[in-house]
Amino acid sequence: MPRHASTTPSPQDSPPLPSGPGGPPAPQIRRWFRRVFEVDLRALAAFRILIGVILIWDLLVRSLDIEAHYTDAGVLPRTVLIDSYLSLRPYLSLHIMHGSTLFESLLFIAAGLCAAALLVGYRSRITCASCWFLTVSLHARNPLVLHGGDDILRMLLFWAMFVPLGARWSVDRIRVSEIDSNARSVCTPGTAGLMLQLLFMYFFSGLLKSHPSWRSEGTAVYLALSIDQFATPIARALLPYHGFLRLLTYSTLVLELGGPILALVSFIDLRLRTAIVVSFILFHIGLGMCLELGIFPVVCIAGWLVFVPGPVWDTLERRLGPRLSRWRSAVSPRIAAFVSRQVEEIERRPIALRSSMEGNVFAAFFLVYIFLWNLRTCDFDTFAHIFPRSLNGVGEAARVDQYWNLFAPYPSLEHGWYVADAHLRDGSEVDLLTGKPVTWDRPALVSATYRNERWRKYLMNLWTGQFANYRPYYAQYLHRVWNDRHPPARQLARLQIVFVLETALPQYRLAPQKRVKLWTQDWSQ
Repeated sequence: MPRHASTTPSPQDSPPLPSGPGGPPAPQIRRWFRRVFEVDLRALAAFRILIGVILIWDLLVRSLDIEAHYTDAGVLPRTVLIDSYLSLRPYLSLHIMHGSTLFESLLFIAAGLCAAALLVGYRSRITCASCWFLTVSLHARNPLVLHGGDDILRMLLFWAMFVPLGARWSVDRIRVSEIDSNARSVCTPGTAGLMLQLLFMYFFSGLLKSHPSWRSEGTAVYLALSIDQFATPIARALLPYHGFLRLLTYSTLVLELGGPILALVSFIDLRLRTAIVVSFILFHIGLGMCLELGIFPVVCIAGWLVFVPGPVWDTLERRLGPRLSRWRSAVSPRIAAFVSRQVEEIERRPIALRSSMEGNVFAAFFLVYIFLWNLRTCDFDTFAHIFPRSLNGVGEAARVDQYWNLFAPYPSLEHGWYVADAHLRDGSEVDLLTGKPVTWDRPALVSATYRNERWRKYLMNLWTGQFANYRPYYAQYLHRVWNDRHPPARQLARLQIVFVLETALPQYRLAPQKRVKLWTQDWSQ
């Protein structure tokens, strides 16, 4: 039976599992737990670095619309957010303390600094907790711009607080004492939670895919690639190949339901675990090539890095080590000396590879809680007596509430594009979204008409009845922005926000286009 190339973990490497009333767990259970949920410290380091990059990139993208999405002058003033959303959920958010662009900018800068500290591994546990809190706070400020990538990022950050992210490839590693740096892997309830959270997303999403388009007709991938708001040129090119897309539909379902189980049992053969990791990474690369899903694919790839076994990291270090040494030697001696002096000034302290008993109990509690929460999403009536709605407050306060309806129970059958038909005081007509004359023709590529992933998700949500009450605030925002940038003669007199709807029909057909008026407002009076 293949085994990890890492050395046998030291006692500090893996904490004892909580003892039951009858004494400590049986040795075989502890061995099984270690073999399934043991994580190489280099895998945690790679995960930390990629998550840090994602956080910084996400903040940069969001900052482009900081006024529009996160201030009182934007599409969702704080009063509306609190009355219609936060009043129903115990979500915490620093962002509701003030509605100015300056205040939001300061919070963005603070979040960026924490993400940079996490990236380099400086006081990793504290900075990870800070990143989690600031991310939770940001997500609560505007739920209309959130998507599945935000949910899994938030959850991975939650579980990352329970693992030693800075034990390798970090500033923390440089300042650790030698006696604390011998272990090569770690196994705790925190590593179990980090791994299982990712697997829960796939498995419960697979269970929720109950529609015939997934289970019998095999048309789900075709429907997903047909969604105008998401589809890339590659997706459009694949649409005629119905047989191939049917194969992809069943393959996706098998991967989501069977992949998590194989990932758990793959400790018996590290080649199997590596193959599973590669399969899921390729799966997400393919998704990212076909659909505009924002940070979702790369966040999932970051999660799969945790599963990469020790021998793979050994091989990578052997092959990349000499190149890294040459790059380091190419750095200016003055720069290297400056960095060395700064590192030497950092206080040395040990890295705790295992959490306290309280931390382990806390992690174990939330692992059970999250499993039951996901189980209830599959059949609320059946599981509500085991996990009643009255327990929701705990998960919502900790922001571990989740629902993995990723194209489930079936991909949306309704898609199309927006036209903001504006009549100006000088008698001209313009589409506020493009700044050009109004046209009702289909854009060459609908997904390219959105400024970024946040506007895409916002406008997709605005179309649904669930968020219909937010439409007037979008109209007011468009009115204010346009009028601020144009002379009196070109001010808005009347605005119609229209969604050009196309509905998917059986046998790979589309219903005729239909113009749906979402909001009309007249300022000419």
